[in-house]
This record gives sequence, structure tokens and C-alpha cells, in this order.
Amino acid sequence: MKSRRILSVVAALGLMAAIVPAASAAAAAPAATQVVQLTLVKALCPSYTVVPANKNPANFDATGGHSGELDTSYQTTLTDPATDIPGVCARADGWQFQLYGDPGLSTTVGSPLTTGADGAGTGSITVVLDPTELALAQTTGAPTGLWIAEVTQPSVAGFGALRCFSDINNGDNRENIQGVGTADLHIYCIAYDVLPPSTYHALTPTRILDSRDHTGGLGIFSSHVAQTFAVTGHGGVPSGAIAVTGNLTVTQQTSAGFLFIGPVAMANPTSSTLNFPLGDDRANGVTVALGSGGTLSVTYAAATLGPTAQVIFDVTGYFTPDLTGATYIPLVPTRLLDTRSNSGLAGASSSHVARAFQVTGGAVPGNATAVTGNLTVTQQTSAGFLFIGPVAQNNPTSSTLNFPLGDDRANGVTVALGSGGTLSVTYAAGTLGPTAHLIFDVTGYFAH
Repeated sequence: MKSRRILSVVAALGLMAAIVPAASAAAAAPAATQVVQLTLVKALCPSYTVVPANKNPANFDATGGHSGELDTSYQTTLTDPATDIPGVCARADGWQFQLYGDPGLSTTVGSPLTTGADGAGTGSITVVLDPTELALAQTTGAPTGLWIAEVTQPSVAGFGALRCFSDINNGDNRENIQGVGTADLHIYCIAYDVLPPSTYHALTPTRILDSRDHTGGLGIFSSHVAQTFAVTGHGGVPSGAIAVTGNLTVTQQTSAGFLFIGPVAMANPTSSTLNFPLGDDRANGVTVALGSGGTLSVTYAAATLGPTAQVIFDVTGYFTPDLTGATYIPLVPTRLLDTRSNSGLAGASSSHVARAFQVTGGAVPGNATAVTGNLTVTQQTSAGFLFIGPVAQNNPTSSTLNFPLGDDRANGVTVALGSGGTLSVTYAAGTLGPTAHLIFDVTGYFAH
């Protein structure tokens, strides 16, 4: 197994019943032409250990594997491509393959093939071998003269293996062709690529959706009408992001209900992200995959059609499918801030006065770039919201936790750390003067 920008691997274009020595194949009279229909399937898998194309899957690795090894002991009969794709792998469209004639074939024997937009990760092409190409394919032995090169996307995935149906001898990156010239063939091949682990990039919280003023391009939400907004290209989220963290808030709802946020628009979602009664500004921290084109879709779902609500989304970070960001280390929940007992900060916070407290130095190491945790408000003397982030803001433009008077309320957060491993928290009421007690429990951290 080799991770390369262009990977040349031999395709297995043969029938099980026609496995004969190369000398016997050479003695047979070649047919005038040979029609080979190829259906290629692209599968993206989370781990090399699940790729079923290795003599000993338990020893499968990303650094060299068992290159060229004949796989006669693993699986000898392949009849349906669907049965040879592990359930944890996903089919992918938009992946390109190139068909070649080698060695000795002077021209490409097929056109570039791209898995299409059918959602099944498949692409098909029919190749007609002329007498010269067919003779080479029949006489060159193993490897024969027909090759497939997979044009990988190295920033997205690393090559795992190619496996073709109707072939008994499989290796990580070599397929032994048998039986070309016996009959017209229809061959399925699965090319496995392995997704790298995603890593996290923390951001200063930024509002990218506010239906009250059309930030994000959306207006007020009507019940059971999904609306989609762009995430990549906004708030510091790049085009390569696959998921984001953030804070979803509802306000001015005319009926109790729930919000759904996700990568696919759903007018009648079957799961909820944020549940709320009438007349309660409420928020929830989320980690959510991005949809096609780097978008997210939000639905306000009330019991009936007609009610409306305003929706806000503040992005706090993003994930990329590579190792350029930070990895997550969970912790036993630890209380770092409790103003009631002068832990972290002394005394209640006053409205619109930002206060910073130390995060690193104990359970969280000095190289941490962000943390996850639980932010709680209690004993507030006025309704309002809390903001937590890496930079002190007396008048924050995004919120982390919204609450009414007299309600102890918490919200899960993922937040970037500021200079010196600190976080700043602000209680924002409608006026100066009100106070509130604040609590923060850390549950994990991100570090390079």
C-alpha cells in the first residue's frame, strides 16, 4: 500500500473460471477485439484497518503494507460490490480514474473516468481493446498490459487499496489480470481511500447568521420551512472545512417548538438541536457537519404551520480533514470558575464588565489552544446573556448563553483560549448595574 499523488495499480479484468498459466493464455488464438465494461466505486473509510484488501487485515498500515502480495487467503469469491464495502465506509462522488495501456501499449485505452453525481460513488466506462492491445493483455503475464491510475485527493484522503471483482489474487496495490480475451467482461472495482483524522481550528466567536437584520442573507423563519446559509467564507471558516462548532440561538418565537441545524435541508426534521417554550431567548452549543458547498440548513419546527421565529448562529471554530489543526483530549470535568466561592474570579460579575480568568496551568496544559466546557449563570438580577471568548469584550457582538431572570441555566461550549491561556467572560444585561454569578467547568482541550 502506497500513499502517492498518482497511484498506478493493475485492474483485475478477468473471470474466475479462466485462471490459467500465462503460457496457456499466450497459446490461445486471440479474439479480434475485446469489450471490457468497468464500473468503479470510490469508498472513503475512517481507518486503514477496515479496508478489506489485505492478506492480513490486522496488520494493515499506512506506511507500506504488503505491496504486491497475493491475497489468496483473505477472500476468494466476490459477487456484489455492496458486500465488500464495510458499513463504516462511505461512497464518494467526484473521484477521477485514468485507464492506461502498459507495458508496451502506446495509447491510453480509455478516457478519464469520474465517479458521478449519483450519490452512489460509481462511474462506468466501456473499453474496446484492439487486436494489438488484446494480444499484449493476453501474453505479458502478471502484471498484464491494462492499468488503472487513481487520481487521489491527497489533502482529503490517503490511498488504501484497489479491489476488483471476479479476481482471486488481490494485493494492496497490484491486481493480477486473468482471462482477458475469453469473453466480453463486466468488472466491478472498489478503490478504497482512508480519511485522515479531522483536527480543530478555534476562532474568535463571530456572528454569521442573524435573521433579525438579514446577516447571512436570511430573514425570519416560518415553521417547517428550511432555510440554508453559507458558512465557509464567513467568520474565518475556510472552504476546506468539513464541520464547525458554534452557538445556535432562538428569539422572538411566536410559538413553542424546536430548531434543527444540519448539513441537509429538512422541512420536517426528525431530530432537534434546541428546544424552547414561547417567549424564552435560548441558545445551545453545537458541533455540526457542513453540507454541500459549505452550508448549513436551519428549520424552526412548531406544532403547526404559521408561527415564526428569529434565528442566530455564532461560529466558534471549524474542523478540517487533515492534521493541520489541534486534536482533542477529554478531561474529567473540573470546575475552574465559580464566582460564588471566589474561585477563578472574586464576586459576582457586573453587567458589561469583561473579566478574564486563568484556564491553563492545571488540568489544561500550556500548549492548549481551545477548550470544551460548561458555562452556567445563577443569581442574575436581570435577564441577559453571557459571552465567553479569547478576547475581553465589554459589549460583545455574539452570545454564548441567553437567559431570563431567575433561571439557573447552562450551555456547552467549545471556545478558543486567549493570550496566556485565559478566557474572558461578560454578563450583558439591558443596562449597567445588574449582577450575576458565573460558573465554568472544563471538560477537555485541543492541542497541537
